[in-house]
Amino acid sequence: PFFLHCSQCALVTSSSHVLGTHAGDEIDRTECVIRMNDAPTSGYESDVGNRTSVRVVAHSSVFRVVRRPADFLNRSESPSIIFWGPSTKMGRDAKGTMYRLIQRVSMTYSNLSFFFISPGKMQKFDSLFQKETGRDR
Repeated sequence: PFFLHCSQCALVTSSSHVLGTHAGDEIDRTECVIRMNDAPTSGYESDVGNRTSVRVVAHSSVFRVVRRPADFLNRSESPSIIFWGPSTKMGRDAKGTMYRLIQRVSMTYSNLSFFFISPGKMQKFDSLFQKETGRDR
């Protein structure tokens, strides 16, 4: 199971809007730092910091993250990596190429914790996203 309790956290997206903000020190001072997808930290530390507690990776970013593990998978103390996407992309069945790839990477980086969002939870997240934004993800 995954448990993360923070009194304060920073959510860092891959948006270029954070560039030039010099928020890196403030981000790194928060108890938990959650990074999205393959947003880089190297070279951008003054704007985005360099600590990572959790990296949330969408199915569309998995290959970029595992292709450059030094940039994303071993940049912090012992972060957790959460992978999410439609079950057609993340499936554990025989055609679940992405699932098998992530499994192999998790064996290489034993200091990290890897998690998948279940299809049931994905449906709940999709409903919440649509309710909050009025858009279908």
